[in-house]
Amino acid sequence: MFAHITPAFLSAAATLFGVMVMTPHLRSLAAKRQNELDKIQPYLTEVQDKWKAVSGENPEWRKLMNQELMAVWKAHGLSPWGGVKSAALELGIYLLMWIILIVAAADMVVRYSR
Repeated sequence: MFAHITPAFLSAAATLFGVMVMTPHLRSLAAKRQNELDKIQPYLTEVQDKWKAVSGENPEWRKLMNQELMAVWKAHGLSPWGGVKSAALELGIYLLMWIILIVAAADMVVRYSR
């Protein structure tokens, strides 16, 4: 009755279950991060506008503006690269899922095409 269930099929099912369990958590982390970014956006815009107004006076204005922007990020306990970790992890999970599904499908094709 269960002769058609192969190890590749079981690993694909386990991966799908893992994706269903992990991705909502990662998406909630991304939403929380987006809310934090929305809170500091006015401060970032204020710094950028201030430095654009004096850009002609100081040749190193971009460097100074970036230093001030980083100070705003650090003052709020955030990093410009903070959202990359969860996005990369989610991408890795999806790639792993597709690889396992492709291997499972190829295994079933080989097994049942004889």
